[in-house]
This record gives sequence, structure tokens and C-alpha cells, in this order.
Amino acid sequence: TTTMETTTMETTTSEKPTTDYSDEGLANGVTVTLTTETFAEEVFKETTANAVNNYCSSAGCPYNRQGNAVEVMAENVIIASISVNDEGELEILVYVQVGNEVLEGKYLLLALEEGKEEFESAGFEGITFEGPTTTSPTTESATDLPPTLLIIFASVGGAVVVALSIILLLTIVLCALRCCQSKKKTSDKEVGKELLDMKPIFTD
Repeated sequence: TTTMETTTMETTTSEKPTTDYSDEGLANGVTVTLTTETFAEEVFKETTANAVNNYCSSAGCPYNRQGNAVEVMAENVIIASISVNDEGELEILVYVQVGNEVLEGKYLLLALEEGKEEFESAGFEGITFEGPTTTSPTTESATDLPPTLLIIFASVGGAVVVALSIILLLTIVLCALRCCQSKKKTSDKEVGKELLDMKPIFTD
């Protein structure tokens, strides 16, 4: 028989001090909000581990700096703090750590959101997640690029604009020249025709 650790909302106020946890873990933590009156910690950890494994098996998110996939166990799910907010909801700050490596918060958030139905089936009612980021892990904005790359891109872009401007100007000049030449040829032909059509002014 396994004893399940259960936390009651009415008596919970920051029962787990965040000072005992790594800065990296806290920075990558996801805040889980529940409307349930009790919190089964072990069930929550197991459900979280399953959600992360299911998500990362398809998304391929790394667990360590070598990029190797490692199976997450319930013991790797770290609950840094449990508290009750002003609305009377239970808030849990959680992160995943395997060895010395912390799973990035953006992957954890996506994994939890994808596994929301599993949490609800486990009895965690009104569950919502709030993490360090909601953007796709594969999406990188231009502002995230190194300054050197931004300078290179700006230089290349400026050169392209200048080159296109020169090409456009040359095209306009060439078109104007051809137009002038065409008008000149037409004028010369008309003058020649008029001279041929002129009658002699002297008669015998």
C-alpha cells in the first residue's frame, strides 16, 4: 500500500520555500493553477513525467546539453512551491531536472498543455499553465539573432537596395534613349518623303 501525499488548499501557503531550488530550475519553471481543493503530489508528478515523455518523444526536445533524450521519471519533477492565490486557487511552481540538466521551460509548458486532458482525467480540475514562454521552440525572431548577423543582414539588405536602384535608373535611361532614337528616325523619314514629293519650281 502506497501512501499518497495530499495537500489541502485551505491550509497551503507557500509550503515549499523556493530558496532550496536552483536558479536555472526556477527560471524554467511553469506555474500550474488548479481549482481542486486537494492536491495529490505524487499523482501530479507522475502525470507531469508522462506528459513530458509523450511530448518530447515526438517533438524531440533535448534533456541535456549533449542533445540526448532521457526518460523523465516522477522523481525528476521538482515542485518548487505550492501556494493559494487571491482567487483561492492552488498554484504550483514546477520544473523538470534530470541530473544536473534542467528541461527548458518552453518545452515543459508545451508538454503540459498538450497533456492537459491527462491531468483532468487524473482529477486535477480547472488546470491551467503559465510558463516562461508560449512561442514555438523552433521559432526564432530577428531580435534573437547575434548582433554580428544583424549587421551583416543590414549591410546585405542595403547593398541590394542600392543595386536595384541603379538597375532601375539604367533601365529608365536606356528606355529614354531608345525613344529619342525612334522619334529621330521617324522625323528623318518624314523629311525625306516631303522632299521627294516637292514639285520643281522652274519650268522650261
